[in-house]
Amino acid sequence: MRVSLYWRQVAEQVESLERAGKVSKVYHESVSSSGEEAMDAIKRMNEKSYKLVKAKCAAGATVQALEDKDSLDEYLDWSMCLSVVGRSQNVVRKIIDFREEAAKRREEHISKRINETLKENEAAMLIMTDENRMRIQPKLSSDIQVFWFIRQLSTMFSAGSETTCQNK
Repeated sequence: MRVSLYWRQVAEQVESLERAGKVSKVYHESVSSSGEEAMDAIKRMNEKSYKLVKAKCAAGATVQALEDKDSLDEYLDWSMCLSVVGRSQNVVRKIIDFREEAAKRREEHISKRINETLKENEAAMLIMTDENRMRIQPKLSSDIQVFWFIRQLSTMFSAGSETTCQNK
């Protein structure tokens, strides 16, 4: 019940922000493909975000490949390694270092992808954890304005827009 309310509120806030510009592109964390393949991946990850993305696509938006599959897989593998180690602090430190290197490559790819595909005066929706958004946001082009409206999940941004949006 709480999850449904959460996603309903996300949809309402996206609609409110669309006064500044209709969402034409959707970027979703952990998605390295576009089109139907991306929609299938999103559906497997999270049924609720899938419904929101599906509604935006029905209104004309397209799902963009956001991740580089190899970088994402490497980052996830190092993250899993951290969950199974603990005896040797030396090993933990090395895994953390490798994970951080993979995270930087992943962030560079994501920010480059957004910077290259989001055109002036376009609005897009980015579904991503707040932690990752905070890491990539400084790497986005200076003409991209970011409006985050729900902690821990969704971000909306537009390129080349002078409009401002306020949270409801």
